[in-house]
Amino acid sequence: EPGTTNHTLTVTSPSGDIRIINIEITRPLSTNAYLDGILINGIPLEEFDPNTLEYDIVLPFYYNKIHVSAVKANENQSITGEGLQILSNNEAEAQLLVISEDKGHNKLYKVHITKEKSTLLQKVTFKELNLTIDLELDKFTYDIELPITTHSLEIETTPYYEGVNITTTGNKYIGETSKQITITSSLEGLEDSIYTFNISFRENP
Repeated sequence: EPGTTNHTLTVTSPSGDIRIINIEITRPLSTNAYLDGILINGIPLEEFDPNTLEYDIVLPFYYNKIHVSAVKANENQSITGEGLQILSNNEAEAQLLVISEDKGHNKLYKVHITKEKSTLLQKVTFKELNLTIDLELDKFTYDIELPITTHSLEIETTPYYEGVNITTTGNKYIGETSKQITITSSLEGLEDSIYTFNISFRENP
């Protein structure tokens, strides 16, 4: 702990004489505002260097949020900015402000977070059916059963990566000219992800 502490030592000589020694130890407040590390979801940031204040990390496409925390170099440092980071438009930025124990020094560490690009979809919702299908990462063909009275479907998609282009065909005039719905997710520079939904019909009870 900072401040002054007093310690008393009692020394006994071979002849039996006793001598008391008073020791005063003073520790000034630390000026250290550097971190010892940064944790991403509890895992140390490998390239961390106390003197490097900005970092860029890329997350897998299926991440929507991460937890960022700091490893103090001094237990009495004050740190703000730790916690959950929610990605918006495929990115986020964590700012860790470190204030030294003596309150006279500070460092601002920034972690720029971006998401890996992907055309994969997370889920598809058929609104009239009140049906949501959670899509598997490596499955692109699905079978769905519709009431025989269904003629069109309004479809909503949830992509992993915001900004993909979605094209839907076959969801109009169902049963007359189409028994298959195709959803294509595209993004410049990446291969399209094409999902096929084969339609069968059931009689109304």
